[in-house]
Amino acid sequence: MKIHLFGLSYGSRLAQEYMRRYPGSIETVVLHSPTSTGSRMPLYHAKYSQATLEKLFNDCAEDSSCRTAYPDLKKEFNALMSAGRKAHFKTSYTFSDGRTKQLSIPWEIFHTKLRTRMYDPGNLRLIPFIIHEAFKGNWKPFFSFYSEKESYSAFSAEGLYLSITCSEDVPFIKKREAKSLTKKTFMGNYRIQQQQNACANWSRGIIPNDFLQPVYSSIPTLILSGEWDPVTPVSMAKEIARYLPNSQLIIIPQMSHTFDGLSNEACFDNMVMEYIKDSGKSKVNSSCINTMTPPPYKIK
Repeated sequence: MKIHLFGLSYGSRLAQEYMRRYPGSIETVVLHSPTSTGSRMPLYHAKYSQATLEKLFNDCAEDSSCRTAYPDLKKEFNALMSAGRKAHFKTSYTFSDGRTKQLSIPWEIFHTKLRTRMYDPGNLRLIPFIIHEAFKGNWKPFFSFYSEKESYSAFSAEGLYLSITCSEDVPFIKKREAKSLTKKTFMGNYRIQQQQNACANWSRGIIPNDFLQPVYSSIPTLILSGEWDPVTPVSMAKEIARYLPNSQLIIIPQMSHTFDGLSNEACFDNMVMEYIKDSGKSKVNSSCINTMTPPPYKIK
């Protein structure tokens, strides 16, 4: 009995490696917002996030309600970036119990949180509002991304993430390449430096010699990629597809890294299930992707 593999984001790299090592045990593969085996996270994070931010600026300018509410969005963001790189933002926060605390917000904290909001279409539509309000000195919308109480997020296990990337990615990032790819981006080299610092104090595993090489396979593979993805863009999905001659690439226009917040989310599930049930023998009907539309931009 063969298995069907489904991998999202890093899980897609795991799926590709499984395709390389155990091809005879796989019926079909679905790669959702895939990352290539040689992506060396987070080398391209700044570059791809900058591309998504520029796309957001352009889309807002073309959307009548967003353009009316935020006619100078890009200028406001650049002004925030210029000020934030010179000094921390100062503000106060009033807790739900009435306590007030003075806070200092580094630019790196601001841009890191914005980047994570780019991962799904619902949060992407909040970003112009967050930028505009922060520019005016109102940090309440930005604080809404945080919990007042200490909490544990099960979304990402940082220890596991470091165990993976400190072995498979970070050791292969070249200083000159990092400098070039992060130049003129709102993130700069911050994320790479932070991860390199962490990996300097983290155990490193051993990976196969061919691990960073592309995976060539004729296994039926469905690849789903979003045009708004700030971390594994369409260009990466196309690169992966080049080595999978029996693959079908579906580009979802309004999807980011995930499809959360889009209408007709069932479209995605139905395409995947259709592919698996048919064992990848026929081309998937992807006409429904045009009904996967984002919510309106937040204005107030």
